[in-house]
Amino acid sequence: MHKLAFVGEERIGTLFKSFGFDVFAASDSNEAAKQIADIVKKKKFNIVVTTEDFADELKEFVEEQRKELPIVFVLPSPIEYKGTGIEWIRYSVERAIGIDIFSKKE
Repeated sequence: MHKLAFVGEERIGTLFKSFGFDVFAASDSNEAAKQIADIVKKKKFNIVVTTEDFADELKEFVEEQRKELPIVFVLPSPIEYKGTGIEWIRYSVERAIGIDIFSKKE
């Protein structure tokens, strides 16, 4: 089974924990960036999930990490929607299947 990690707000982490994720609480983007960097170095996880609340600090790091494991995935925030998370999802899906399923073109 693949090891899954969530880095972010502890309250949201509780939900991920119920799905088998290891949870690493972070109160700000600097703390999240340090934890994700540490997780990547240890190579114990295949997927690391965080929310867009921390994406600004992680953008460059996540871009570099897209070529190897663990995959760092950014989700929309349930706290404050910024639109960044949906763009990460759009990019990831388009990269995986070759089309933009979020496009409004017909």
